[in-house]
Amino acid sequence: MRSNPLNPLGTPELSLPEERNVRGITVRRMPLGAFLRAISALDELPGQVIEACFPGQSAAAIAAALKQPGDALLKQVLARALRTVPALIVRLTATLCEIEEHALLDDPALGLEGLVELLSAWLEVNRMGDFLRAARSLIRQFQAANPPPDRDTGSSGSSPRD
Repeated sequence: MRSNPLNPLGTPELSLPEERNVRGITVRRMPLGAFLRAISALDELPGQVIEACFPGQSAAAIAAALKQPGDALLKQVLARALRTVPALIVRLTATLCEIEEHALLDDPALGLEGLVELLSAWLEVNRMGDFLRAARSLIRQFQAANPPPDRDTGSSGSSPRD
């Protein structure tokens, strides 16, 4: 197989669509800048969920509460998560698909299944599988080119024999 200078990692060159229509919503391939903004939104998601489930509490208070969870705490956290997480996922999906959040919330044809279809279409159109495979390959190449130094055990490598 010939090496392609535009594809140095040898990732599959599939003819995937530049866009896909899901229940009347067009999901397009994201430009890099929009992708980086979306990743930033994804990075903020865990903190938003924790803040919603434990409003105004410090990390120490959250850890202490989780060490001795009771039924009341679990019900409270679950209720807060159920109120918050779906809205955060809708917001993230809107960001990824570059559409207005209200368009997702107000579309009667969408529903939960449609939301999952949108995310799946986004992953496909943006070739996230290829991206992750290429990233893993880069990491392996970097690790191979930069092996960790041998740990110094304080000996010169040879041991005296009796």
